[in-house]
Amino acid sequence: MKNSRELPPDEKQQDTVEQDRQRGLEQIRNLGSHKPMGYLPIDSLSLYFHSSVEQEIERARQKGFRYLILSSKECDIGYEGALFIYDASSLEQLLEKNKEILVKSRWPTDPEAFVRKVASEFAGEGTKLRKVIDQAFGG
Repeated sequence: MKNSRELPPDEKQQDTVEQDRQRGLEQIRNLGSHKPMGYLPIDSLSLYFHSSVEQEIERARQKGFRYLILSSKECDIGYEGALFIYDASSLEQLLEKNKEILVKSRWPTDPEAFVRKVASEFAGEGTKLRKVIDQAFGG
């Protein structure tokens, strides 16, 4: 070690992994008008993120967020499906703002129905619809 403040290599790696876990969990925890929705694969919650569906649902409820647990038959995410969490009010505002695009694309304007559709269907890159979906995920 060059500097007494520098962590040993093993601790640096652990610190980096923990930071990565926290960034991943932010995908479903840090929601609002800047990012109305997020998801994580169910199997990754316990295996990688050291959390559970139940814990994340409780966190979501405490913040007033809604959630959907979708099986691998309902979405092509992970082995067990995915946990989607969304800020219904923020998502509703985004969908209302982009209602014309959604209607022309035959996509729902209701937040829960929109989340289900995002989970089960692909929107082509570079389309107006894809831009709306990207905005919903904070992009």
